[in-house]
Amino acid sequence: MIILDSIRNKIGYTLLDNKIKKDNIKHYSNSFQDAQSIGILYNVDNNVDMLSMEKMINFLCFFEKKIFLLYYLKNKKEYVKNYEYDLLSVNSFNNKNINFIFHPNSMIIQNFIKKEFDILISISFYSCLPINYITGRSNAKFRIGPYNKSNIKYLDLIFDLKKDKNIENFIKNFQYYFSL
Repeated sequence: MIILDSIRNKIGYTLLDNKIKKDNIKHYSNSFQDAQSIGILYNVDNNVDMLSMEKMINFLCFFEKKIFLLYYLKNKKEYVKNYEYDLLSVNSFNNKNINFIFHPNSMIIQNFIKKEFDILISISFYSCLPINYITGRSNAKFRIGPYNKSNIKYLDLIFDLKKDKNIENFIKNFQYYFSL
């Protein structure tokens, strides 16, 4: 099974890179102050991480940014959290929305990819083809996220968190950088 997943992953990344070349999307830096819409793409490992994400949402809502949160729950059912922000849209997907080569294939995901976010925050601390697919194909103007070997070519700004790779540390670095 591991060998088959490895082959599927390799095929998935090869096809993704070919699609990105054909998409020819132009990315450029955008200041946080000028950004109106922010997409957050998040690979959720556990409920604690999802609760930590609320800090990021509160930070962005404080600045009255329109936020679109899409999170990936690999083998879990939907995490339901009611947020009370008018500027926030929340959706999720799981393995039922992933095809044989790990490419996401639902309308929610296609709509997220098509949105022209001023900034896309893509958060995955390890190789995750569905997250990299959405990040790479996104029409976002500027894409940021934490460093992992597989996402370097899909991001415009990368936070290298060294040994402390967790959502809390990413949020702290994000807030510091965008508060300058």
